[in-house]
Amino acid sequence: MVIEDKLLKLMMDIGYLGCGYGYFKDAVTVFGGLEDICPDSESPLIGMAVAMISRGQCEKAEEILKDHVLTRFPQSDIARSFHGFALKILGKKSESITVLKEVVGNNRDTAAVNLASALLAEMQA
Repeated sequence: MVIEDKLLKLMMDIGYLGCGYGYFKDAVTVFGGLEDICPDSESPLIGMAVAMISRGQCEKAEEILKDHVLTRFPQSDIARSFHGFALKILGKKSESITVLKEVVGNNRDTAAVNLASALLAEMQA
């Protein structure tokens, strides 16, 4: 089954809302289902990592991003930005800064650069 980008975005938003309101199990279910039907998209796996961060399971989020998302989608700067975020939360500041500066330097994805820049600015404040 293939779904349109608009529907993928809507379902991702539903998953993120679930994270924001504490419905972590439901968010994981949404992201897991999207991963099954959209195996060529990194978005569901990133959503899964965000759910883990929201749940306080940053080690698991970092594992998902590093071992699953970035191995399958090595050019994904948005995944790298979230990986940098997870590293930051885990207290791995120098690793985080390295990853985030790489994203900014690549300048391939505006959303990824904006997230990386904001995280870098926060760490330098």
